[in-house]
Amino acid sequence: MEHLRIRLQTMLQNGSSDLIRIDSYFDTLAKNYRFRKRDYHNFEHIAAMLKLSDKYAAQLQQKDIVDLAIFYHDVIYNPLRKDNEERSAKRSVRELTQLDFPKEKIERIKTYILATKTHDLQGLDDESDLAYFLDFDLSVLGADWETYLIYSQNIRKEYAIYPDLMYNAGRVKVLRGFLNKPTIYFTNAFKEKEETQARKNIEQEIMLMC
Repeated sequence: MEHLRIRLQTMLQNGSSDLIRIDSYFDTLAKNYRFRKRDYHNFEHIAAMLKLSDKYAAQLQQKDIVDLAIFYHDVIYNPLRKDNEERSAKRSVRELTQLDFPKEKIERIKTYILATKTHDLQGLDDESDLAYFLDFDLSVLGADWETYLIYSQNIRKEYAIYPDLMYNAGRVKVLRGFLNKPTIYFTNAFKEKEETQARKNIEQEIMLMC
């Protein structure tokens, strides 16, 4: 986890020398992401997305914005609420403003976080930074079946409060929503490498629940 702390420090020190406050914010982020009921939306998910950001660094125009959006996009996560993205975005704006991060970048980070609610490009290009960010967020859908199965089981654990009948109906609706899209991914890189496997995984999960 310390490498994530150092990474956040490095990005934020460009706009602020307040290391004590940066460390305090990281500790709060860590507390949220390490909450015991987060079986998928945790620091492992954040680390996986940051790894993809590094892999596709050459394709990103403003990598610092993408990386900070990754750090904050699931900082607030409660399966019982429908405003997690809005609350996460609000948190990012408040903390980054207090660290004197550039306002125009904060607004873009906010836009990226809010976009995870519907996975909509907000009118931007399929090869935009937002497109890569959203594809990073859904990259697990295109993983091998064993990895995908663990992911789907962890999502189920996060929604353990709901009985199978209710959960399965909601989950199938979400999954079919992905299948009904022309493509799950936006960028050519992800469409070429993960689209086919993602659709296969989703179809298999639906079969398990029906």
